[in-house]
Amino acid sequence: MRWLALLFCCAACGSEANAPVAASVQDPGESAPAVVGVWITRGVDETFGEVEVEMALAADGSLNMTLVLDGGARRSFPGTWVLEADELVLRGAYFAPAGESRVRWKMEEAVLVLEDADGRVQEWRRST
Repeated sequence: MRWLALLFCCAACGSEANAPVAASVQDPGESAPAVVGVWITRGVDETFGEVEVEMALAADGSLNMTLVLDGGARRSFPGTWVLEADELVLRGAYFAPAGESRVRWKMEEAVLVLEDADGRVQEWRRST
């Protein structure tokens, strides 16, 4: 699995976590799910070593994972995301070999906390 040692899973428990919520185009009167935005964390990638990871979750369900390597080089991986009950489901080439990662999520103040099935927790901070 290509998830970083830091981006092993994503999970957050918000008020909208009770029913499945598809991350599709939002109606103008609806507010976007709390996970929408750009999130940053640091960790170790199996291939690239120490990296900063940027996870952009758009309201239309699109996802972009960007690795910022030492020296400033960037590697981007497009994908999609959806909220299913209390899980954040991320899909795309970044999540090889399965092509998908499911994590529980919750918001703790301005921090997105992700937890994988093995109980490993990772914190993501909203990009400013």
